[in-house]
Amino acid sequence: MQIKIDFSAALALMLSLVVILVYCSWLFYTRNNKEKSGSIAEYVQQCPYCLYIVVDYKQKKLWKCPRCNSLLDKESHEK
Repeated sequence: MQIKIDFSAALALMLSLVVILVYCSWLFYTRNNKEKSGSIAEYVQQCPYCLYIVVDYKQKKLWKCPRCNSLLDKESHEK
């Protein structure tokens, strides 16, 4: 007994399986790393001079605004 399937149906089936696999691995990764990732609000800084918003993942004490090149202290500008 042979099962006949045309090329487009086989390609659609293979692509669907790949998409499902990627989605399941993404769900597994985000569920396991939920407690490891911090809030993005911890990394956001705003320059008090030009009001440019910077995402600073390095968490430096001193940081430089990329727009106006001001050297700023993180603790003095936290609210």
